Amino acid sequence: MTPTILNAMGVSFSSLDQGKVSHTKMGLGRSLYSDDENLICRYGQDGLIKKLNERSLFYLSLHIR
Repeated sequence: MTPTILNAMGVSFSSLDQGKVSHTKMGLGRSLYSDDENLICRYGQDGLIKKLNERSLFYLSLHIR
């Protein structure tokens, strides 16, 4: 939601996406004003929930000591 809200307010922002500068993406969010495919469109609701619930060894290594 954040990229969409920022675009609606006329706020300019940029972020890195796979080494490229993006003006429509921020974290997992995509501006609904852009032509970029959002994660629900790409994976479907059930697929996205499954992906977000997958175990991440990288994430666990940061938080479990």
